[in-house]
Amino acid sequence: MRSRAARVLLLYASAALLCAGCMFSSPPVIGDPISAVEGFPRIHQGDTVSIGLQVLCLNKTGSITIKSVTADNASGMQLTGWAMRPNPFWKPPKIPLGGLLSLRKAPLDQLGYTQRKTIDEKCAKNGEGYEIAIQAVKTTDGPAGASSFTVTYDTDGHTKHYTVNLAVFLCTENTSSSKACHTLKLPGVDPNW
Repeated sequence: MRSRAARVLLLYASAALLCAGCMFSSPPVIGDPISAVEGFPRIHQGDTVSIGLQVLCLNKTGSITIKSVTADNASGMQLTGWAMRPNPFWKPPKIPLGGLLSLRKAPLDQLGYTQRKTIDEKCAKNGEGYEIAIQAVKTTDGPAGASSFTVTYDTDGHTKHYTVNLAVFLCTENTSSSKACHTLKLPGVDPNW
C-alpha cells in the first residue's frame, strides 16, 4: 500500500507533467486553494533541503522575469534560495537526476538548477517549461512547513504574483503520517492531510 505522501507525490508529478495549472499570463492564471500537500520524513533541524514546486510555462507568447519566491505562512523553515531548470521531461539534463524534483537533501546547484530568471516558453505538449524549486533549511527540531509559495515576477512592465498551491511539511519522524508531523497547523491546510 502506498503512503499518503507517495500518493500526493504521484499526483503532483502527474499534474506537473501535464502542466495543469502551471501557466502564466498577464495577469497570471490563479490556482485553486491548496491543491496538494507533501510531507517529508526524516528532515532534522539544520538540514538543507531542495523542494520542487511546479513546472512553469506561459499560456501565450511572451516572457516573464521572476524576482523572488517566498514561503507563505512558513513555520520552522527558512528559504535560502530558489532556482529553475528545464522540465526534465522536455529537456533531459546532462547528468542523470531522475524526473521532477520532490525533495532532496542537497543544494539546488548540485541538482542541475541555475540562476535563470526568465521564462519564455509557451506551454505545449512536449512539457515545455521550467521547473522552479526552493532551497530551505529546517530551523526547528519539531515539524516545519509552509502553506504555499508565492512567485513574484515582472511582465509588460508590471509586477505580478502567482501562488503555487503546494503545502509542504518537514517532519523529523520516520514517516510523515506520524501524529507528531500533523501537529503543525498551517492556515488553509487540513490537519488530517
